[in-house]
Amino acid sequence: MPDETFARAKKLCEAREIFLAELARRGIEYILSVYAPGPEANREWQPPTPPTPRNLGWKNLNHSKIKAEVGVEEDR
Repeated sequence: MPDETFARAKKLCEAREIFLAELARRGIEYILSVYAPGPEANREWQPPTPPTPRNLGWKNLNHSKIKAEVGVEEDR
């Protein structure tokens, strides 16, 4: 934890008259309530699907021309 964050947390604890452990517990409980797992939590994990390739318009070449250019580069 960065020193500045720790110092701010300690000041808050002193002002609220609570222990740092209590502040941490409350913070964790809050985060867990905000990011509560939804119905998808019961599903088996799957890797993310790759994004659809975008046409970047690089030097007015389409995807097949770019691949052909890369192939030329690789053969050299």
